[in-house]
Amino acid sequence: MNLANALGLLAAPLAAAPAAAQAVEPLLLMNPTTGWSVDYAEDSCVLRRSFGSGEGTALLELRQGGPGDSYELTLGSDTLASARRTPRVYHGTDTDWYEPARPSLLSSGNWHAVRFNDSLRPAALKPKDEAWPVWPNEDRDARETAVDQITIAGGFERDLTLRTGRMHAPMDALRVCTRELVTRWGLDPDVQDTLSRRVTPIQQAGWTRQMLNAYPLDMLRKGKSGRVAIRLLVDVNGKPTQCVATKGMAEPSFETAACSGAMRYARFEPALDAGGQPVASYWLTTILYSVP
Repeated sequence: MNLANALGLLAAPLAAAPAAAQAVEPLLLMNPTTGWSVDYAEDSCVLRRSFGSGEGTALLELRQGGPGDSYELTLGSDTLASARRTPRVYHGTDTDWYEPARPSLLSSGNWHAVRFNDSLRPAALKPKDEAWPVWPNEDRDARETAVDQITIAGGFERDLTLRTGRMHAPMDALRVCTRELVTRWGLDPDVQDTLSRRVTPIQQAGWTRQMLNAYPLDMLRKGKSGRVAIRLLVDVNGKPTQCVATKGMAEPSFETAACSGAMRYARFEPALDAGGQPVASYWLTTILYSVP
């Protein structure tokens, strides 16, 4: 089952649970029950693989809206009991947990899932409140080759370890897909790979607040929250020229509000090519609408 269809319509932000509620049973190890598949969607690229054990099954999705090492992770199941605990994750044999910012809990019938932004980077290279440092390709490749499982705590009553197998080959397949996305946007992927500066938001906190203040009234009346992944194309003057929301990941009202707000308020320093000249590029972000 595609989690975007099964879970994308009902989302709620997760709050940290009291420490006393964090105790869980030992890890539940889950082996793959399918191979990796890559979905070349219109507006994103998605890796999917199913996992199972004698106690339940789960579906893992890693979604990217463009090139980079970060992705939106969704882990869902219709056989495992959910829990409103703040998720944490670590990869392979890491000893440091990473607690993602702005996770969401999703539900649809018997399906439950947790969704958050993550990367295969070690936790120390994933600061929460600042831009991530450049991750050299050779370090990235070595890390992807070493990581062969993902452990996720929170979202479900049991902590889960998914035995993914070594991640370099599936992440390479995802990179092929995202380069094709860039070409479809009318950009040169070779130029985008060698930027000396990526698109940089200007006073982002201020205009993000303006976007969130324009909460869709129909969603507010229904008490609904939403999580919207958007992509902006940004011209050589730093002005957004196009906004696209990942389809099926949120209610249409949230998608419309996010793109309308971004096109109206967002401003950037333009990307610079390898020679330091402004070039058209793109910017990806996730907007979390939370009912007050």
